[in-house]
Amino acid sequence: MINMPEIFISLFQGVVQGLTEFLPVSSSGHLALLEQVFGVEPRLYLAAALHMGTLTAVWVHYRHEIHHAVIESVAFLGVVIGRREKAGEALSHRNGARLGAGIVIASLPTAAVGLCVAGFWKQFAGSLFFVSLGFLVTAAMLLLMRFVPQKNNKEVTWPAALLIGFAQGMAAFPGISRSGTTIAVALALGIERRAAARFSFLISIPAILGAVLLESRSLFTIKDSQIPPVVLGTITAGVVGYAALRLLLKWLDGGRLYLFYLYVLPLSLSGMLWSFLS
Repeated sequence: MINMPEIFISLFQGVVQGLTEFLPVSSSGHLALLEQVFGVEPRLYLAAALHMGTLTAVWVHYRHEIHHAVIESVAFLGVVIGRREKAGEALSHRNGARLGAGIVIASLPTAAVGLCVAGFWKQFAGSLFFVSLGFLVTAAMLLLMRFVPQKNNKEVTWPAALLIGFAQGMAAFPGISRSGTTIAVALALGIERRAAARFSFLISIPAILGAVLLESRSLFTIKDSQIPPVVLGTITAGVVGYAALRLLLKWLDGGRLYLFYLYVLPLSLSGMLWSFLS
């Protein structure tokens, strides 16, 4: 028998996950708020499934770039293994391979910082004040976009990839937006808007996969009655996430992404006030 409250909770969290995973407002911060303010208990198995939904949204939108990056990276590795002296020349002519290398390089500091933060995550997520402080950091990063001049550099260098990857790792703190932070840092490094967004979303793939792996054990605890709500929530997260991703790109093209601070800043101040009053 299907549990109707479970369906509503899965749908609601699917919408929240889909919107906040890509819009620069912090999905982890919103999930922490749902738990603390509204009493929505976290379900690890649902979190793992919802992450798969938003991961699918990234793949659908960037499937061609992902395909070229994988194919050319494999071809480049073949050159490296076969004839090392030709590796530099091969890489210089393979945009997909350079993109793949950049994603791997960015993922290294993300994983390192994420592992260091993991031990403190529950402590920070359990504090409304610290979550609100994370929202304040996000608001500051969004305002930074307002004053960064537009550049035309579409190439993400390896040092830039390291810095963006480090920024993504710091976004593991609840309230700090992953997409907002990585795009803001990329823009500050002189990367063109669309290229900054593309790299931000592509490096989210290994980050989201890592989160799914950490939560995957909980998937084996799902009861038969919980499967329909989880499937529905996952589809909802994917569809809403895809729409949110397209919306973010539209706002970014118009140079208006920073306007999300008008939502995040009051949310931060309200959360701080609530934490002091309670």
